[in-house]
Parts: sequence; C-alpha cells; structure tokens
Amino acid sequence: MAPPFILIDYAHFQYNCISLGFTVLAILCISKNQMSIGALLFTLAVNHKQMSLYHAVPFFIQMVSTILFKKKDVLTAFRVALVILSTMGLLW
Repeated sequence: MAPPFILIDYAHFQYNCISLGFTVLAILCISKNQMSIGALLFTLAVNHKQMSLYHAVPFFIQMVSTILFKKKDVLTAFRVALVILSTMGLLW
C-alpha cells in the first residue's frame, strides 16, 4: 500500500513483502475453505521469513475451529498435516 516502504524494505535486502504476500494468499485460501492450499502457502511464508510466526496462532485457531465446528472430516485434518509436513520436508 505504501511504495516508499517497499523500496526501503528491498533496499535493506529484507524482502518482507514475499512472506506477507504468501500470508495474504493463505488467508484468502482459508477463507474460501481451501485448507490444504492455505496451509501450503503459510508454510512457505514461515520458511521464507520467520517473522510470519507471529501469525501462526491465529492460523492454527482458524484451521482447528473450521475443522471442528464446521464438521469437516478427519481426512481434511490429515491432509492439512500431510501438506505441512511434506512442504517442510521438501524445503529443508
């Protein structure tokens, strides 16, 4: 939203916009009930900049509450866990 801050961010070689972009895309996917893609994108954000760990608790609460209260099946929970673990395994 503020180009001068983005230029300063990139001039200092921090590239925070990449992890924030992954986080915003993950929020959009989770809001559209695409839990696996949202988990993938948020895992990429956390692995790019650990600054994204500040958002981990709200993501966890949203995913767990969606699975529990919207009566998603257990397969969805295992699918999300598998996506997170496989993404971490591939990246590390």
